[in-house]
Amino acid sequence: MADMALHLQVGREALRRVADEVAATGMIDASQDVLQLRPGGWDPLLDEAARCFASEPTKLMRALTRIAMARIRGMAARTFADAFRIRRKGD
Repeated sequence: MADMALHLQVGREALRRVADEVAATGMIDASQDVLQLRPGGWDPLLDEAARCFASEPTKLMRALTRIAMARIRGMAARTFADAFRIRRKGD
């Protein structure tokens, strides 16, 4: 996962959080330091995503960008709110 984080230019912890969220759907196994697609009915979904990317890459990228921006805004809001939490010394 370290190589993937480096390639994607994201922190390992951020990648771990996303991997854990995707793993919660049952699509991947993220229990190791390697992400692995689990067997299941994913082929039709992956085929549809590939067709969408081939026919309308801009539309797909816009959708993925909207999802990513919503995720970033949520993380920023949580970080901002955490800045105002009263903590004990040493926390």
